[in-house]
Amino acid sequence: MTHIIFGGSNGIGQRCGLALKEKLPSKLLNIDIKPSHNKLYDHEILGDLTSKSFIDEIINNISTENIDSLIWSIRSRAESKDNIEIVKKTLDIELFPLIEIIDRLENVISTSNSKIVVISSIAAQFVSSQHYAYNITKGAVESYVRNIAVNLGRKSNARINILRAGIVSMPERTSSSILNHKILEKASVPRLSIVTAEEIGKLVAFLSSNDSSSLNGSTIVADGGESILDQYYVAQLAKNSISEDS
Repeated sequence: MTHIIFGGSNGIGQRCGLALKEKLPSKLLNIDIKPSHNKLYDHEILGDLTSKSFIDEIINNISTENIDSLIWSIRSRAESKDNIEIVKKTLDIELFPLIEIIDRLENVISTSNSKIVVISSIAAQFVSSQHYAYNITKGAVESYVRNIAVNLGRKSNARINILRAGIVSMPERTSSSILNHKILEKASVPRLSIVTAEEIGKLVAFLSSNDSSSLNGSTIVADGGESILDQYYVAQLAKNSISEDS
């Protein structure tokens, strides 16, 4: 059996690999644009997901695998000042390759009874002028997952679920101002601490195991409660926090 991680070279994807190796030891395959620079994976396939030839290479390499789990931890780094252009670029990286890969691997996934986990974001449910393309793309990805979950559930025991994360702490990426920001902790995250990438990894391992067999097409929200607060409430808490600290 093989665990396949898209975007496993660092960040959340890498933590998913570590958690899977601990909880569900099996062959680990990383698919990313850059190498992981560690000994976590048995094999890596490197390239650009917007390239048709790279998608073909991926399919050729993994179509013979017995896929235990497939983790989609892809986030676009595309930049553009043009709204239409940035949406197109983001969809080209985060959505369309996912659709093509699952479509072309459908028989393998069904035969293997694979567990697929798509890492999303609470941005999928929000409106934001700053992260216009990101919000739209995450919403589109989640819609696709829910649709494909129906087809997978009818054909086999294979299943696909969404793990919707909020702000995630990764020491190598997260600035100390965010990690230690009292207003953020008091106002935005009810549990008073930021979710860590290691916690996300453990949840992915759970969703990739038989312990979560009842879940298909589900959205698991891992944000410490950040998304349940309305913005007026958050603003009032932040205002009170500023008063207390001044």
